[in-house]
Amino acid sequence: MFPWPIDLSAIECAEVALRIRLPEPYRHGMARANGGEVMAFGLPWELCTFRDDTNRRRLARTWDDIVRVTFAHLEIGGFPEGAVVLAAVDGNALILRREPGNPEVLKDEVWAWWGDGAHSILAFESTRALIEARS
Repeated sequence: MFPWPIDLSAIECAEVALRIRLPEPYRHGMARANGGEVMAFGLPWELCTFRDDTNRRRLARTWDDIVRVTFAHLEIGGFPEGAVVLAAVDGNALILRREPGNPEVLKDEVWAWWGDGAHSILAFESTRALIEARS
């Protein structure tokens, strides 16, 4: 599946559902290409898409969008409260965490959350670095 451009309004809908504002580099990078893959820690992480209901084919390809995947992970024990999932592989997730004291703002650091041990480590210093690493 190749990523395609998406309107910023789709990203804004996800932000409303998640009650956050995504970092600008991530918003604009995903608007240019909704989806893709990134390598980190020797694993191919599939980026979560933003729901695209412009036609049936795109809707099917974006079924597991950022909102759906994030809410599913929030049900997992040990998953960081309020985190947003950007990508996932094998029960693990690349996430953004909320700013302490300002829950509507996300830190512009991408963390790898390991589902088996419920711990996380820094994966990318910024969402811009994540977008630039996308294939």
